[in-house]
Amino acid sequence: MRIYDRELKRAYRWLAAGKYTRVIRFLLPKIPSYRQVSSFYAVLGRAYLENGLVSDADFYLKRGLALDPDHLEIRQCLAVNHLKRKDTASAVKAWIEILDDYPEDKISSNGLKALKKLSKPGTQERFLEKFNPRRFLPAMPFVLPNWAPAAVLILIAVITGISLRKPIASILSSIGTGKAKRPGTEIFIQFGKDIAQTDENVLLPMSEEEINRIIKKARHHFDNYEDNSARHELNKILSSNIAESTREEVNGLAKLLAESEFNSLETAYTYKDVASNPKLYEDCWIKWSGVPVNVEFRDDSIAFDFLVGYEDGRVLEGSVPVTVPFLAVMEPLTLELLAKVEVNGSSFRLVAKTLHFQRQ
Repeated sequence: MRIYDRELKRAYRWLAAGKYTRVIRFLLPKIPSYRQVSSFYAVLGRAYLENGLVSDADFYLKRGLALDPDHLEIRQCLAVNHLKRKDTASAVKAWIEILDDYPEDKISSNGLKALKKLSKPGTQERFLEKFNPRRFLPAMPFVLPNWAPAAVLILIAVITGISLRKPIASILSSIGTGKAKRPGTEIFIQFGKDIAQTDENVLLPMSEEEINRIIKKARHHFDNYEDNSARHELNKILSSNIAESTREEVNGLAKLLAESEFNSLETAYTYKDVASNPKLYEDCWIKWSGVPVNVEFRDDSIAFDFLVGYEDGRVLEGSVPVTVPFLAVMEPLTLELLAKVEVNGSSFRLVAKTLHFQRQ
């Protein structure tokens, strides 16, 4: 797909680098400016598709197709989106129509061949559960990963004879044994005795044994990149009677934790969980469904009250203020929200990262 617009080129590079949430947040506020540009919807729709948000992908890809019915990449993405919805009949129809217009399109041809092989009972269901969508999507341009410049500098250092023998030996040793440790794990190793101090004026008074048990649990989550779970355990430690030196180390660990993504959030903290003790969920990520009300648009952000659990209009779990630190089109639909918990005293608010309007 050829893109000439500077802003769209920027978003396309992020898309190629796998930064789907960034693409969505960057493009959503620009819909009024690009509402007649099919390639805009191609990029936005594919970002939603890659992020696993099939309803949003379908909505924006179809908008783009209405503007340009012959747009090959949009049609290919829609075919894959049908597969993601487990609608093989629509995927086959889409690929056949593409081949009628583009007989040499290998992607659509490969898609049809793949489905024809699924003749045995149960094979189609297993395929739809585990298939790699990128097999049937146009290849993205190669983008150098963020660590590439650092790798080049290390290579130069080795060539010029800077003494890196010990670090390299350590890395190779870890790779060779299959036990490469995540950066930051060494901080857990530094925790020793005398990590508790006598102070009952804390949220969670604990014995040294209890603190060590939670540290062990936090390390398990950290080593397995379950960062939201790790942050919850670290919050427990920070709310306890730990020594100040340990508190500083725990705060340092918390800074190494990554943000959660819509499809990789490993926890399911409820409104009741967070409301019962917000401090234990500070900076944790939640994914809740509900209805936004009292929507207020500001210069570069949006604010609203979120009625959690009220999507069917019957059960209200609670109401919480939300800030969206970017502009977006707010649709009159049920909203699924990925957001970070911010604590203010005994109350909390949410800072949104991803808005997913449920269109069906």
